[in-house]
Parts: sequence; C-alpha cells; structure tokens
Amino acid sequence: MPAAPSPLGLSPTAPYHVVPDFIPEALSLRAAFESHFAQPESHGSDHQVWNYWHVPDSYTYLKTLPEKVLSRPLANAFVANVAAYARRMLGMDVVTWPYLSLYVEGCGQTLHNDSRNGAFGFVYSLTRWDDRRFKGGETLLFREQDYWASGRFRDAGAGTSFYECIPSRFNQLLVFDDRLIHGVSEVRGVADPREGRIVLHGHLRVSGPFADGPLADEMPMLLQGDLGRALGSAQLAAQSVAGQFHGFATCAVDVQEDGTVAAVQPLVQRVLGRTGPMAHVELLVDLHDALRRMRFPSREAPSRISLPVIFE
Repeated sequence: MPAAPSPLGLSPTAPYHVVPDFIPEALSLRAAFESHFAQPESHGSDHQVWNYWHVPDSYTYLKTLPEKVLSRPLANAFVANVAAYARRMLGMDVVTWPYLSLYVEGCGQTLHNDSRNGAFGFVYSLTRWDDRRFKGGETLLFREQDYWASGRFRDAGAGTSFYECIPSRFNQLLVFDDRLIHGVSEVRGVADPREGRIVLHGHLRVSGPFADGPLADEMPMLLQGDLGRALGSAQLAAQSVAGQFHGFATCAVDVQEDGTVAAVQPLVQRVLGRTGPMAHVELLVDLHDALRRMRFPSREAPSRISLPVIFE
C-alpha cells in the first residue's frame, strides 16, 4: 500500500491530519460562544452549565455539551460537517457527540492516550489563536518512533524533539490516531473565557462497510456477493495476524454509473506491528486488486463504497 498522498490529498499512513478553514459556520459558532459570556455579571441557569473537570495529575479544564452554549442547530450542523469529512476522507462512519471545552489559566491535559475511546480523535478550534494573550494551549502529539531500536536515544533532545506542537488555530480541525500519546500544554495568562482556548472535541470510529450514492440502499445485497466475500477473506486474514498487528485500514471504491470501478483509494492505513516488516500490506493489496476487478449494478449516478479491515 502506498504511503504517498492518495488522490484525496491525505497520506493513508499519517498519524494525524490538520484541516484549516474547516467549515463556513465558524463565525456563527464563535458568535454564539461570545454571546454566552457577553454579560459577565449574569449567573442564571443558562450560565450554570459548565463542569470544572479536574482529575489530579491528568486533566484540568471546563467542559459542557455544545448545545447548552452554541444552540442545538449549530451543534447539529457541526457534527454533520465532521461526519461528512470522516466518511469521505477517512472511511469512518461513527462520530461521538462532542464536548465543548474551555481552557483558561491553569488548564491543560497531561500526556495520555485514548485507545479505548475511538479510532481517531478530533479537536476543532474556536480559539482566536492569532490574537491570543495566553501561552500554551497547543495540542501535543508524540511522534511515532521506536526510541531504542532507531538509536534515537543516542542524540540529546527535549520538547519538540519528541512531539509535535500543534496550534489551536481558529476554524481548524485536527484529527489524530487515538492511540498516540498526546496532551494539551498548560494555558497561562488568561482569565476571561472569551480569550481562552475553546474547542469542540470527540472521537471517530468505523462500524462497518457503507456506501454513499445510489448503491447505499443495496449494501446488504452487495455484501452477500463478491464484495462480501472479498472483504470477508481480508478480515479473516487480518484476524490470523491479530496478535502481531493492531489498528485498521479503510479504502474507498469509486463506482461509475455503468457499474465499473473507476478507482480504489486507500483512505486510512493505521495498522501498527510490534516488530518486523508490515506483513499485513499483502492482504490489503490483494483486497484492492479484487475490488478493482468487480462489477456493480448500473445506476443513474456514481457511488462510493467505503470498506474497513480491522486488526485487533
């Protein structure tokens, strides 16, 4: 499987992706947040919605459900945009309902991972990053490296020698492998919530094959035929090496109106092995070759079929 960017512009093996200028509703979301804090002296039930989440040596920040601050329609629109991105760019079809979180003086997250929460995490920023008056607030993502086997331990280093430091820019979506060690650098220098780090965050998963377009309603039937047999064979092969590998891979099958396959595009290939070469690549190549040779029912418009292979 190629590690170079796919025709969609993403590297299938990349541990994270940064998407600037994510949605046109960004200004409306930001305006709703600022309206919530427009009268600091107010303390009615509409304002008593924040949970000060402090877990010693782990997390310190305020969080709430976004509909309590931004309105249900805006929250729904945001989740719909994340879902559309996840389906098309990552081949993932499950979006957890997000939290809206606020970081002011002393807030941050120590290093951790979210391996049990999802496959990918997402963080969307409403922070006025370019005008910020605080320090900190970056998302820290540890780089993928075998510290000992690579010989990295021979070279001195600190901080960003070992992790990426990703700014929380306004209207930016960050998605990353939930297994990565990550955190949020402590925010210093701000008490006004309107000037803090403001993000919406949650998790993405894949539940199974799905389609967009005319073939979407026919997926149960298609999975009983050649498509299901090819995917089942790949999944059985993945299970046979599950002790050696962990993660998942997704691909998109672009089907033309006449039922022929225009392309098979790798979307995500986040399969990690304990040691040695990536032997799982062969089974993914075989699956993609089988998919390219398939013929689907003719329909009035193109379809895209997204398929996962899970290694657990």
